[in-house]
Amino acid sequence: MNPAGRAFAVVVAAGKGSRMGASVSKVYLPLHGRPLLAHTLDVFEHCRAVDQVCLVVADGDRSRCQEVLGGGAFTKVTRLVSGGRTRQESVYNGVTILSDILRASDDVVAIHDGARPLLSPALLRKALDAASKFGAAVPVIPAKDTVKWVGADGFVKGTPDRAHLGLVQTPQVFRAGLLLGVLEWARRRGISATDEAALFEQRLVEVKAIPGDEENLKVTTPHDLFLAEAILAGRGKAGSGTAGAGKDGSAVRVGIGYDIHRLEAGRRLVLGGVELAHPDGLGLAGHSDADAAVHAVMDALLGAAGLSDIGSLFPPDDPRYAGASSLSLLEMVVARLAERGLATANVDVTIVAEAPRIMPHVEAMKQNIAAACQLDPEAVGVKATTNEGLGPVGEGRGIAAYAVAVVRPQTPDRRGRARRR
Repeated sequence: MNPAGRAFAVVVAAGKGSRMGASVSKVYLPLHGRPLLAHTLDVFEHCRAVDQVCLVVADGDRSRCQEVLGGGAFTKVTRLVSGGRTRQESVYNGVTILSDILRASDDVVAIHDGARPLLSPALLRKALDAASKFGAAVPVIPAKDTVKWVGADGFVKGTPDRAHLGLVQTPQVFRAGLLLGVLEWARRRGISATDEAALFEQRLVEVKAIPGDEENLKVTTPHDLFLAEAILAGRGKAGSGTAGAGKDGSAVRVGIGYDIHRLEAGRRLVLGGVELAHPDGLGLAGHSDADAAVHAVMDALLGAAGLSDIGSLFPPDDPRYAGASSLSLLEMVVARLAERGLATANVDVTIVAEAPRIMPHVEAMKQNIAAACQLDPEAVGVKATTNEGLGPVGEGRGIAAYAVAVVRPQTPDRRGRARRR
């Protein structure tokens, strides 16, 4: 995402036909030991890029919704809004209540179905990044079956070219100013559509299609709920082969990371997500914010998972990562590991620098790295030393960092959340 922009989410947990034959709305049905809606909210709660979440609910479901939100697990849900008669009205209610804090030019808003509990962190980040770049973005998966036009009389009327057809998912993400403008435009003219992208199309605003995720399904039928349960169970078991775990799933993998950056005038000096002041006014040179400590952590995690290094994942010539926060990139690495069924167990970092003094900032660095890795701060070690005047670091021409990371297979706890052994 644009470092200057923020991201907000509107999660729609209200709508017609949402009960799926049950006495309660489907978003409150149990899924892997927890309400389905709790799984939906998890990914937004743990995404550093998302600032706040507005939850749109049916008035009759408010008490059940409060039960899901109870206990303080979802601190980013700051607004609870009543749904409308249609999805479009519900989205309008959610977006407009955020309008007083939205910056039209650079903030983005993600609209997500409350009944899509399997959104991956990686897909969320891709959608946010694409909307920041293009103004509007939606995830799309290709149509695998041949599609037919069927007339009111029940007979086939035509066969569109499947190569140009796709099935749209959420989150649908838009630059705040564009979204507010399109929603108001449609409301004034009485125009309705089944999703926000369709309104943008009618307004002749281009929408970028990004690759979706087959597992990001919408729970609409009992079969969908069964399939979601199977996917979550599979995610919990995944990684035993990838991580080389034994039958008890307790095996771990260890990775080592190293990074070094030159000190130059005119650059910020960021280490462990903390901006420091160099006595000579120098900063670290690099394509992103050049946070050598976090870069070392990323390479350690990628190495433990058997993946390519950060240079392959975030190419230094890719303009999307120019000036990017390394902590945000670390979140993306953690999401990549989660897709392989792996979670971070602990991280240890050693920063090598002649100046500035690191020790006063160690606790803040630990907190930052722990949050990005979804760890308790006690599972993160940050140490500092000098190079005793030897080599380019010792001569004050650069700063280096070493990191060791341990990853373990994810296993579901009794509430259905992935936990680390």
